[in-house]
Amino acid sequence: CTPSHKAKSTLKQDRRNELEWGGNWVRLQTDGEVNIDSSYATTGGVLKDENGEWLLGFNRCLGKCPIFYVELWGVLDGLTLLQGKQCDRVLIQTDSSEVFEAI
Repeated sequence: CTPSHKAKSTLKQDRRNELEWGGNWVRLQTDGEVNIDSSYATTGGVLKDENGEWLLGFNRCLGKCPIFYVELWGVLDGLTLLQGKQCDRVLIQTDSSEVFEAI
């Protein structure tokens, strides 16, 4: 897992890790949003291959939900889509430090 808010400082680290990992791996990038007025939430993300090429995008409407759970739903949905696929490793990127620490 890498927190997205540190993207500039971790980019070189991520690239080194990609080379060290080898094999077939996927990057899962997620984000969530809660509307301030209605409290309705959505989450989504993208799956990219080891070359950074887009594989799949996804989203979900969650109704009323705290932002922590919205961010977790994005990770869960991405991992669920990967279940049963042929990938050796998954790099999860989120902009939520709470989710980063919880995982």
